[in-house]
Amino acid sequence: PASNLAGGNFSRVISLLTPATTYYYKAFAGNSTDTYWGAELSFTTASPNPNITTTSLTGFGNVCTGAIGGPNSFTINGTNLTTTDINVGPLAGFVFSTTSGGAYTSSLILPQPGGTYSQTIYVEFLPTAVQSYNGNIPVNGGGISAAVNVAATGAGVNSTATVTTGASSAITTTTATLAGNVSSNGCSPLLSYGIEFSTANGFANGTGTQRPSTNITGGNFSSGLTGLAPSTTYYYKAYAVNGGGTAYGAQQSFTTVSPVLNATALTGFGNICIGATSVQNAFTLTGANLTAANIVVGPLNGYAFSTTAAGTYTATLTVTATGGVYNNAIYVKLSPTAVQSYNGNIPVTGGGTTGTLNVAVTGAGVNTPPTVTTGSSSNIFTHYATLAGNITANGCSNALGYGIEISGINGFADGTGTKIAGSNLAGAAFSVIANNLVQGATYYYKAYVTNNGGTAYGAQQSFTVSSVPDLFTIFPVPAAPGSAMRFSIKNISPGYYGLQFFNSSGALVFQHHMNIQANFINQTVTIPGTMARGVYQLKLVNTDGVVAKTTVLIH
Repeated sequence: PASNLAGGNFSRVISLLTPATTYYYKAFAGNSTDTYWGAELSFTTASPNPNITTTSLTGFGNVCTGAIGGPNSFTINGTNLTTTDINVGPLAGFVFSTTSGGAYTSSLILPQPGGTYSQTIYVEFLPTAVQSYNGNIPVNGGGISAAVNVAATGAGVNSTATVTTGASSAITTTTATLAGNVSSNGCSPLLSYGIEFSTANGFANGTGTQRPSTNITGGNFSSGLTGLAPSTTYYYKAYAVNGGGTAYGAQQSFTTVSPVLNATALTGFGNICIGATSVQNAFTLTGANLTAANIVVGPLNGYAFSTTAAGTYTATLTVTATGGVYNNAIYVKLSPTAVQSYNGNIPVTGGGTTGTLNVAVTGAGVNTPPTVTTGSSSNIFTHYATLAGNITANGCSNALGYGIEISGINGFADGTGTKIAGSNLAGAAFSVIANNLVQGATYYYKAYVTNNGGTAYGAQQSFTVSSVPDLFTIFPVPAAPGSAMRFSIKNISPGYYGLQFFNSSGALVFQHHMNIQANFINQTVTIPGTMARGVYQLKLVNTDGVVAKTTVLIH
């Protein structure tokens, strides 16, 4: 029934009809008494359009050039299709098949009977260049009016290897072993691989020093580094090269071992005479983790060095080292050239160490005087005495002079007395005769010896001169012409005195004049060499007359 009558016209929409079917129809109207029909007419429903839909195709991602990606797949679904063949493709870089293991072609022609259709299409990705291959796979035919596009994504790549930087090992002062791993070769075979290293933290790829390796096994390899600097931090990366370029692992680091030198203490040399050479002392030099760089000992003024006690000593000692451990005695001698201190530090360098090892040494150059002792006094007379000394050590040089220093002052200072030089050294002993002494007086004396180092003195000794007798005495008797004759007398008054010689005829042949300041006379007189031999009368006179007289034989 209809319900839209207007001006005698009405209409009615009929749904749920079958497509492509002829239907017959009549209009009708009725009242309470009857129904009236119009003439019969007909119409045919329209046929539906052909339709194709597809599922989506999973993207291929990055695929190495020359390799095959996939297969991935999508499904074609068609309805109301005509019997026209369905065409798939082409799209550059992609090939198609109706089975996953079948033959793949750049495009497909799919015969179909029309109506409803369904087919899975398998797709492989074959990139030939490093580029993007994103695009649409066209699907058409079966009576559809426009192609259906299936989105395809993928990229051709020439990827580098996948590299991991490994650990460091076997680290010494100048060498190390560094590891790497290639877990994937990338898109092409490896051309080279190894370790790149630098002393710069964070160094840019390609700016370091490369050490290629040839020992890869199961992806693992190592490179040995040599010629490194001791006590230095190095940074390194594993690298691998293929047709796609060079790949690097993450940066790692290691520090080379520090060489170490140590020395035992060196015994001091004490005082050494200038111009002489000491006996050798020694210190032990030990080293660990050393490089092959030579070890240098010295120089230090006054000292010389050797690796053997009896070897050749040099001011600077160069020890050829082979690296690693070192343990050896260094022998040292002191040869001072001046009177001064030779305390200092012997420098030891080399073996790869960065600083200087200082070995403390003490010594002094001296020019010591001799050692002398004061001997006894003997043969003490009224005017002279014999005084002895002994040289117990020469000091730094031979004696230049020796003797006795004498004074009438107890405790007199060295050098303030009267020196009596000796000349009769026998071994270490010597003696001198002190003449013109005052009778009865006490004298103080010291032995002395002089060398290049100065004058040394023995301890003070003393003696007392014998007193002259009261009587007029002469000595020796007889006396000889030209010789000295001593005469003495005590308890006289100071003043003028004369000693007169009278020959047997009573003639005065010689007279010695004196001005006496003491109450005694104890002097010598030289008898003229021309005086004839014989007996002479000897008189001691003063202004008052003859004081004493005696006879003397001149023979």
